Amino acid sequence: MTFGLFHGRGEGGAPEVSLGAVLWLAAAALFVLLRLAFLLNAPVGGFELAHLSGAWQAGAGESDPRFVPTLFQAATALSFQLTVSEMPARVVAFLVTATVPLALYLLRGRLGDAGALFALVFLALDGPAIVLGASASAFGFDSAVTVWLLVALLRGHAPAWALGCLVFLAGTAGPLVLPLAFAAGVTALANRRYPAGRAVLAGAIGAVVAIGAASTGFGAGWEGLVLPPFALFAAGFEQTWSQPTTFELARLYSFPLLVVGIAAAGTACYRAYRAKAAPLETVLFLTWFLTAFAWFVTSAASQNPAALVGLTLPLALFSGPMLSEAVAAVWRAEWRVARYLVPAALFAFVLALSVAMDWARAGKAGGANEQVLVAGFVILGVSSLGYIAATRAALPALLVPVGLVLAVPLFAGAFGASFGSAQEPLPSPVSPSQLRDLRTIALETAAAQGGRIVVHPSLERDITWGFRDSGTLVVASRVPETAAVVIWPAGLPRPEGYAPLAGD
Repeated sequence: MTFGLFHGRGEGGAPEVSLGAVLWLAAAALFVLLRLAFLLNAPVGGFELAHLSGAWQAGAGESDPRFVPTLFQAATALSFQLTVSEMPARVVAFLVTATVPLALYLLRGRLGDAGALFALVFLALDGPAIVLGASASAFGFDSAVTVWLLVALLRGHAPAWALGCLVFLAGTAGPLVLPLAFAAGVTALANRRYPAGRAVLAGAIGAVVAIGAASTGFGAGWEGLVLPPFALFAAGFEQTWSQPTTFELARLYSFPLLVVGIAAAGTACYRAYRAKAAPLETVLFLTWFLTAFAWFVTSAASQNPAALVGLTLPLALFSGPMLSEAVAAVWRAEWRVARYLVPAALFAFVLALSVAMDWARAGKAGGANEQVLVAGFVILGVSSLGYIAATRAALPALLVPVGLVLAVPLFAGAFGASFGSAQEPLPSPVSPSQLRDLRTIALETAAAQGGRIVVHPSLERDITWGFRDSGTLVVASRVPETAAVVIWPAGLPRPEGYAPLAGD
């Protein structure tokens, strides 16, 4: 298969678009459109809500631990001098993340044409990566910076000034770059491949500038000695960036990618063991995967989607070449019998599943006849696949039903993250629209009565984004006499002399 943009010429000398070009354009469009859908549809929530609140506070001159800052978060704080909307920051994050397909196209020499294409498809369908790359969180540049850093490492021969800029971007990004940076260092030491002196100097300058810029809040004020990737790495264990835990998010959105990626990593380890050697990029990817996996495991009980994306990113890139080999094996398989048995097995399992779902809705199993019918469907499906497995030449055909089973939750997670409602688990908790309505009512009431808006200390951070650009609020655990509006936790006793507006 040719992956050039054009391939040959048709009648009359008109260029013919190759199949590879069509597939690349389709995968890139899928990558971009899913992120565009999130940008336009999703409410502010999760880690985006926390980091937008921190950026707003920094723009207002207030200290807030949610302001790190990364380069993107600092730019977001600056944008609030002109707007109160999150959309400009989301658009910037989206545009930068949209360069990832180009980066993967440049990696075809290392991943292979089909391998790089499959890696792009995996990244396009990674639900947590969709949210991270299109939201106005402190991680806005992370995916793009990490992939372009990989391009620089694998392709080599980058000029010193470009390396310095890339180190600066990595030093002012979030924690996604840390596993790759660690893996690159370990791989270089293990293979005794040391960078040239000019490259080391440029990298050192980029790192110093990054630390200096972040420590001064990019002009917002002294923040102490800060290196954003490490600061956000630590914050992921302490702050709540989603309602589900990292492990629950992996089970909901990334389980298929984890299965394929871990299988690919295991295959690569087995091949390296058999050959007593491994290509440099394989060592890099395996070290990257193991480092990211350690981060994921230690973050499994926390509410940190970034740790999940940190794992799925190397797995997606690592799985692409392995999947291209699997597709080639399926193409070469013996299909004389399998072309009948694979659809028969899938049809039998679908019928059994549909009946089982009816039982689940009813809360009880069906009668004896239905149970025998379901058992028959299952036996038929297992027998069909078992016959294929027993035929060595047809064995790769089993990858087709496995792939279909894994593709369904992968697509469901991707489209749920992109088009999901406010109840979608990943970008939660969200800033509800009622909070903006409450802000309007509170401002009008305070202006009419000539009083102040008083906020309970436990709600101070929760209302930062919804009450932005509303003037000075009084934070107090006791209500002063000058209060016209009181924002109070529903579980505490009602302040004396005040009536609820309408419910909680």
